[in-house]
Amino acid sequence: MFSDAPIEFEYKGKSYKGSFHLISGTGHRYVWQLYLNNFFYGSLRYSDRWVFEGSEMRDMAEYFGEYIVAWYDGLTSA
Repeated sequence: MFSDAPIEFEYKGKSYKGSFHLISGTGHRYVWQLYLNNFFYGSLRYSDRWVFEGSEMRDMAEYFGEYIVAWYDGLTSA
């Protein structure tokens, strides 16, 4: 099964470190919860596009989605 997807990035001049946790049974095919510095920041999901809900980082949805896809591809190609 999946493990947490670790992530580090900068947003508006501040460094963040944390991970995405895959949530199952949500009614959507893929929903990931983002935790940064041990705090919940929001949920990332894909329907017809990537959507990030729950924080000021909504403009990061595509970046987060592309990161998750690349991370998953790295797991499956290893």
